[in-house]
Amino acid sequence: MGRPLGRKTITVLTAQKSTDPYSQEQVDDWSLPPTEVEVKGCEVEPGTTQEYLLNRDQVLVAWTVFAPPGTQIGAYNRVRYNGEVYTVYGHPAAWDSLSGRLDYVEIVLQDWRG
Repeated sequence: MGRPLGRKTITVLTAQKSTDPYSQEQVDDWSLPPTEVEVKGCEVEPGTTQEYLLNRDQVLVAWTVFAPPGTQIGAYNRVRYNGEVYTVYGHPAAWDSLSGRLDYVEIVLQDWRG
C-alpha cells in the first residue's frame, strides 16, 4: 500500500460464499463469519445524513473513507469502523494524483438506523 492518508483504521469485511438452494448459484452469505482485512492509514470523514420521518423514523448515517492506494474493496463488501458495520454505497473510486499515479481510494459508507 501507499502512503498513509490519515491515522484511522477500517476493517474490510468480505462475505463467505454459499450455494443458493433455488438457483444453485454461489451467493454472499453474511450469516457466516466474514473474512476481515484491516486497512491502516485511512482518513475518515462524516458524510451527509438524512432523516426520513414519513411512516417510520429513520436516519441515514454516512461516512467517506479515503484509503491508501492498493486497498482491495468492492461494492459488495462491508466495512467496520469504530465498532459499527456499514455497507459500501456504490463502487469505490480510485483517484489519480496530478502525476497520474494512484493517490487514494474513496469509499462511501452508509447505514440506515431506525
